[in-house]
Parts: sequence; structure tokens; C-alpha cells
Amino acid sequence: MGDRDIVLRPTSPDDIAVMALIMDQASAARKGEAERVSIMEASPHSVDYLRERLSRAGSWSALALVAGKVAGFIAGNPVREDDDRLSSDCEDLGLIMVAPDSWGLGVGQALMSWAAELHRARGKKFLELWTQSSNPRARKLYERLGYTLIDGTKIRGGELMVRYRLTL
Repeated sequence: MGDRDIVLRPTSPDDIAVMALIMDQASAARKGEAERVSIMEASPHSVDYLRERLSRAGSWSALALVAGKVAGFIAGNPVREDDDRLSSDCEDLGLIMVAPDSWGLGVGQALMSWAAELHRARGKKFLELWTQSSNPRARKLYERLGYTLIDGTKIRGGELMVRYRLTL
């Protein structure tokens, strides 16, 4: 990969603005909103969402850099049981976002592999995630990495979401 080597590092509160921008750009690209893909500033809603998400108990996250530029991120939290306890064996991979100009470089795979290794080392048994049923690019990646479709659907933001699980 040469100058396209992917470097992963933990996130910090200072990274939230660039993470939110990547989230907005990736979401626009996935939806075919070409006019929004090149936005230069994250929406306040996305910044607030990430700030809240990353402050949750047990949250974890990492950034991917390609040629020194932030190219994507991954973040998650322990799954909550029905009685609101944190699961001892399952983590929720809540966000995996790659900047559209970094699609196809292996950033998503590197981030997903990092998360699997992190939680394997922590003794977890499963990683779970929800994704849009209409997101074939992400679904293909998850399935290639060994995730399987499991029961459960929900509607989020007007989109049908499906659930995947990886056995660690």
C-alpha cells in the first residue's frame, strides 16, 4: 500500500469535529446526495450526537489515518441487556464511517479488524451492529469479514435497519 498505509489511533475529544464531518459526508454519499458530499463543516447535530455517544459508559473508538489524513473511524459501546445492565459478552459496533474519498482503500476493513481484535482480547464473545438494509457496500464488507445476519429489524431515521453479529 506504500504511502496509503493505514494508521489507527485512539480518538480524543478534539477529533469529534472531523469525525462528524466524515459521518455527514459518508451518509450523503451513501444516499447519493452528491451536492452534500463535499461539505466542509459538520452539522451541529452530528457533533452533538458523537459527543453524547462517545461519553457513554464503556465507549471505545479509533481513527484511521491514510497519508496522515483522517480517513474514517469506528466507535461502539457494550450492549445493554433488557434490565439495562451492560453485557459481559457482547459489544455494539455503533458507528463505522469512512470518508468517501477513502472508499476502497481498506480503511473499513482495518477498523473492523481492530475492533474484533480489541474485543477478542477483552474476552468478549460477540460484536453486533445495525446497518441500513439498503447499504450493500457496508453489508458486503460485514459479510466478507464473517458477520452473519441475525434476527431483528428496526426503523431508524426512516430507514429499515438489519442486524449483524460476529462470533469472536
